[in-house]
Amino acid sequence: MKRRCSLRRGAIQTRSWARPVLRQWKHPTLPAEIATPVEDVDLLGNIPLWAVTLLGSLFIWVLSLVMIFDRLWQVFKLYMATALRRSTI
Repeated sequence: MKRRCSLRRGAIQTRSWARPVLRQWKHPTLPAEIATPVEDVDLLGNIPLWAVTLLGSLFIWVLSLVMIFDRLWQVFKLYMATALRRSTI
């Protein structure tokens, strides 16, 4: 796994070296005051993080369904209005 990652990293660096703008690019790193607490979280400390992540993704999923069904309902109402209008003529 590490070998594949190093191969990918080497290929990306080789490609990016050809572009002058990217020659000055450095690997992004987290600041130490953020990286240390994140790495030190134990299993029980991870549970609230997972809960927030799952609730957030569930919220986004529900909102997307609401948007999709709202659009479908409007199209269905338009379809029914035109279908009823044609049948009376």
